[in-house]
Amino acid sequence: MDFKYQYRSQDLEYHHELNQFPDENNFFFHVDPYCEIYGFISGNCYFQVEGTRYELKGPTILILGQGEAHSLNLITKMPYEREVVHFTPELVKIMDPDGLLLEPFFNRPFGEKNLISVDKEKSKQLWAYMNAMHSTSTDPQVQRLTMLAYLFPLLYEIRCEYNRLSKTVLDKEEDAVDKIVKYINDNLGEKLNIEDIARQFFLSPSQLNRIFKQRLGSSVYQYIQLKRLLKAHLLLKSGKASGEVARICGYTDYSCFYKAYRKNFGVSPGSEK
Repeated sequence: MDFKYQYRSQDLEYHHELNQFPDENNFFFHVDPYCEIYGFISGNCYFQVEGTRYELKGPTILILGQGEAHSLNLITKMPYEREVVHFTPELVKIMDPDGLLLEPFFNRPFGEKNLISVDKEKSKQLWAYMNAMHSTSTDPQVQRLTMLAYLFPLLYEIRCEYNRLSKTVLDKEEDAVDKIVKYINDNLGEKLNIEDIARQFFLSPSQLNRIFKQRLGSSVYQYIQLKRLLKAHLLLKSGKASGEVARICGYTDYSCFYKAYRKNFGVSPGSEK
């Protein structure tokens, strides 16, 4: 993997990378505790967000809210290039306490209206701000200043484009997987198992797992665990005690929560601040 540019801090990350020989084992279904602006430049792949598949046939910009499960899926192993920005909502709220710039990331159901632009020519301003985040300085403070200088106008342009598209594109009809995804996310603190969920939607457990795997690339169990662990991560960062967090996130056995959290994040729940 060749990083053309990379910047990383606790609340803001950016990288522009070209992978000449992409390996499908390096791309997996996951959730992030950040918001993301994903700029696809080239490759032969598609992007999966929750139950929605986005074809990537040319320069494409998508947005992901905090906690939206997603993955990149390779079709063939031709070179893959992308630019990605990760940021915490708290960073944006310092400058935008009303949260207007974050509306496209949060004011929509998971897996819907992620697509902002599929035409680089028509979205020159968006790509210009993305490209301008490359700083020629080696000073971390100057690099961060450059990132912030272009992040906010980029978010403003995304908000404008999102609002324009929302007026012209009709919502897709909600299907079974959409309803199941919504049900799981609304009930993460409750008892959730595949048998009860299948019964709720008049499916057999095998049918449920099959259609879920086809659409999301994940089993129902894996999806529930990813979402619960991300919710736990955000609650721990907000200062809640680990025992309380485990209960809120649907874990009746703290030792199971501890093991799952440590495996996913590499640290114990009690060490998160």
